[in-house]
Amino acid sequence: MKKLYFGLFLGLMVLGGISIFATGQKTFSENENRYLKTVSSISSTSDVESVLADQFPLRDQWLSLASSMRYACLSREINDTYIGTDGYLFDKCSEGDFNLRQYKNNLAFINKFADAYSVNGFDVVLVPSPYTILSDDLPGNAPVYDADAKYQLAQQTLNNSVVLQDLRSTFQLLTDSTQVYYRTDHHWTTRAAYAAFRKIIDGRSDAEAVEDAINADMTTVTDRFHGTLYSRVLLRNGIYDAIEAPVVSSGQSDSDILYDNAKLDTKDKYAYFLGGNIGRLDIDGTGDGNLLLVKDSFANCMVPYLAQKYKHITILDLRYFNENIAQLMNEGHFDRVMVLYEMSNFADDANLFKLSRK
Repeated sequence: MKKLYFGLFLGLMVLGGISIFATGQKTFSENENRYLKTVSSISSTSDVESVLADQFPLRDQWLSLASSMRYACLSREINDTYIGTDGYLFDKCSEGDFNLRQYKNNLAFINKFADAYSVNGFDVVLVPSPYTILSDDLPGNAPVYDADAKYQLAQQTLNNSVVLQDLRSTFQLLTDSTQVYYRTDHHWTTRAAYAAFRKIIDGRSDAEAVEDAINADMTTVTDRFHGTLYSRVLLRNGIYDAIEAPVVSSGQSDSDILYDNAKLDTKDKYAYFLGGNIGRLDIDGTGDGNLLLVKDSFANCMVPYLAQKYKHITILDLRYFNENIAQLMNEGHFDRVMVLYEMSNFADDANLFKLSRK
C-alpha cells in the first residue's frame, strides 16, 4: 500500500512538472493577490515543492474543490477564514492571534508622536473588526479577540490630547439598515466610511451619522467584487459585493487621484480608491486646513469625503513610507492628525515606530 501511495505521489509530481513546461508558468495569482513561485526561483530542493504547488495545473479549481469538500464536511474555518452566514467571510483573529504586545507599542508610538507636535486636533480611529459588529453571522463558537478590553486599553493608554474614536455604537445602528462590511472582503463599505466621517469630522450623533450614510448620494461602480477573503477560500457560491463611490461633483479637485477606474477591471477592485496603497500621497481638496492621515487601506474610501473638508491632505501608509517624519511635520503646517486603522490591522502593523523618528 505504501508503494502504491508513493507511486501515485510520484506520478502527480511528474505530471505537474511536465504540465508546467507544456502549458507555461503563471507569475501572479490574481485570486491570491501574490506572486507565484516559478522554475527560475528554485535555489534549493525545498523550493521544488513550492513551485509544483504554485504551478500545478488548474490550481485555482483544485483549491476551490478542496474548500467545497471541507465545507460539505461542515468545516466553517478554511485558510484562517471563518465561513459565516448570509455569505459573510471573516478574517480569523482570536485572542491568541491578536498581537497585544505590538498593539501596546503602537499606542505608545502615537503618544510620543502627539507629544512631539502641536496640532488643533488628534484623532485615533480604531475601526471595529467585522465580527465585532456582525457577531450573529459568525459560525458557532468561533473564537475572536476581546474588543471591549482592547478599546478600554487604548482609552487608558492614549494621552489626553488624543481622542479615541469608537465607532461600535454607530455601526451597530447602521447594520440594521445597510451593509457595513463587504461579505467577501475585510474592508468596510463606503457607506460605513461615510457614517464614520460624519460622526468624527462633522460631530454628528450616531443616529444622524447613520441617517446621513443611508441617504448619501452614491453610485455603484461595480457589482462584481470578490474580495481578499473570497480568494482564500474560493467557495463558488455566486455571491458578489458591490462597491459604491460618492457622486463626484464637476468641481472636485484631484478626482483622478481619488479614483482609479482601471482597477475595476482587475481582481483588486477595492484599489479603485486611491489606486491602492502608496507610501505618501498628497491631495488638494476643496475645504479648509491641512490634514495628516496615517492609515491602513480602510481609510482609502473615506478620503474622497475628507477631500471635501480639507484644503490639503497628506496621506501616509507607514508600510511603504520611509521619509523623515520630523521634516514632514515641520513643513506641513497640519491643523489635524488622524490615525485610522482597522483594530486588528493596527495590532499587526510593525511600522508605527516611524512616527517617533527624528
